Amino acid sequence: MSQDDHAQVHGKDGWQGWLEQPFDLGREAQVRLEDGTVLVMPADWLEAREDGSYFVPMERPDQDGADQDSPAEQVLASTVVPVIEEVARVDKRRETTGGVRIHKRVREREETVRPELLRESVSVERVAIGQFVDAPSGPHQEGDTLVVPIFEEVLVVEKRLRLKEEVRITRTRHTETQTHTLRLREEHVSIEALVEESDSGATRPVPPKQ
Repeated sequence: MSQDDHAQVHGKDGWQGWLEQPFDLGREAQVRLEDGTVLVMPADWLEAREDGSYFVPMERPDQDGADQDSPAEQVLASTVVPVIEEVARVDKRRETTGGVRIHKRVREREETVRPELLRESVSVERVAIGQFVDAPSGPHQEGDTLVVPIFEEVLVVEKRLRLKEEVRITRTRHTETQTHTLRLREEHVSIEALVEESDSGATRPVPPKQ
């Protein structure tokens, strides 16, 4: 059986090995180190870890006088006395001591608004000109007024181009105020505190604060 099939064991001073065979509490356990040395110890010395390995609160025994020719067959038959120390461990847990209950209400209110709206209108004015010109011209702008020339050909001793009239288009802007009634919603909340449960197991709410 390979080492991967055995649970790993770690010692206090950093040594590590593998558990030789399954064990029961109250019986002896055998741990084989990396160099083949086998340690025999009470099974209740092994402390299980979350990752499936074990921890032994003892330092590795001194093997200076041991036979180095056959380490795989070496078994420590002597009693190993571990040096144990107590370590303080502080745990925290979360408890619910109370709470709050939030109530939300929606209220409606009416608000009157008076926005200013822009409206444009035009006026058309026809102005008689009766002037001869050499060539026709296109529309042009005079301030807010768009002037559109109107030409005609008239028969005279010689044909000449006369500006008959101009159409003057004036744009006028004015504002007006309109009244509208809008319905707006407003949210209000009230907080209700929850106190710790009583002996009967019921939660006693505290009246909400407005």
